[in-house]
Amino acid sequence: MLVGVLILLATGTLLMQMVGYRKLRHGSVMADEDRRYLRAKHRRRLLMGINLFAIAGMIGWTYLSGMEAQAEALTAEAAAKNLQAAANPPPVDPAVDPDVGPAQPEMKPETREFIRFYSMFWILTLLLVFLLVMFAFFDLMSTRAYAMRQLRRIREDHRVLLERDLAVYRSHRSQDRRRFTAPEPSDDE
Repeated sequence: MLVGVLILLATGTLLMQMVGYRKLRHGSVMADEDRRYLRAKHRRRLLMGINLFAIAGMIGWTYLSGMEAQAEALTAEAAAKNLQAAANPPPVDPAVDPDVGPAQPEMKPETREFIRFYSMFWILTLLLVFLLVMFAFFDLMSTRAYAMRQLRRIREDHRVLLERDLAVYRSHRSQDRRRFTAPEPSDDE
């Protein structure tokens, strides 16, 4: 079920980004800064979709290949050995150091190789999840930085418009004052 959800998310992400990238290429005229931001955003999110596919593939492969069943069998076998050892503790040998404990039974080379491969496989899967989180973090920071630049630009444009309107207002006000304070012609003239 998790694999299906991941594949759906990855497919949706990839389709949306490809459509957005096409619209960007064949779209309307926009500022270079906006175009650069949108292009980088689509690239980042395409990489996130590909990463989601890789994670889904790795998780699905563990179940389809039987690795999970083999790992569960090894876990059950080890748990049974631990229960048996707990039920029948070995006799205390005064020659054995009590801090060290009893010697662990040797594993078969195939078992040791499987455990090494299984561990590395899940470490790689977790690294892909970490990479996905980092992509999402960088996307968030990039979107935040772009939004802050746009907000500064809007504020600056707004400030310029207010200054212009204030200058026009002051000009009209001073003209109104001159009109009302201008001396009226007297009858003597």
